[in-house]
Amino acid sequence: MDNLLFICLLAVGIVFSTSTTLFAVNMHALMTMEMGKEWHADAGGAGVNYGLLGNNLPPRYKVVELLKKRNIRRIRLFLPDGAALNALHGSGIEVIVGTTNDELPKIAQDPAAAAGWVHDVILPHAAAVKFRCISAGNEVWPSNLAQYVGPAMENLDKAVAAVGLKIPVSTAVTMDLTIQRVFKLLAIYSVAMSESALI
Repeated sequence: MDNLLFICLLAVGIVFSTSTTLFAVNMHALMTMEMGKEWHADAGGAGVNYGLLGNNLPPRYKVVELLKKRNIRRIRLFLPDGAALNALHGSGIEVIVGTTNDELPKIAQDPAAAAGWVHDVILPHAAAVKFRCISAGNEVWPSNLAQYVGPAMENLDKAVAAVGLKIPVSTAVTMDLTIQRVFKLLAIYSVAMSESALI
């Protein structure tokens, strides 16, 4: 039984280590924290996903003030929003910013499109925003866009290097795939343990 518990904990570690480095807390939860009990992130390790699709969203500068007040030192912007990036100038908050999934084919097939994206989204803010990484799309597997992720990452990486910046390029993989793999591994382990108990 102890072995199974260890494997389960290891599986949970695999899930978290293969996911994006941000601990996801949505903005609704963040706003609830503001209205409710005091809550602060430890040592800047937690972060939030900052989505911009919605109604009655607070102004970008207010969001940045709230992040700083709560000692949240990492965010992920799902849309490359210039106003949000402007609000983050000088904040010290580490930012993951990503392309939209719809942009992947063009960026993958045309290095000039990748260079244009970096020029339009990253360069205007590079001196004042701490970019943790650039994400090529968001959770595109499994879909017909999956074929574009690798080439888009490569073109974005070259475009970043061409302007003299050192920002890693990555992607966010859906947790469905990771969880399915973990449960498959647990099932294989469980069968193996059952068979060894019979011997």
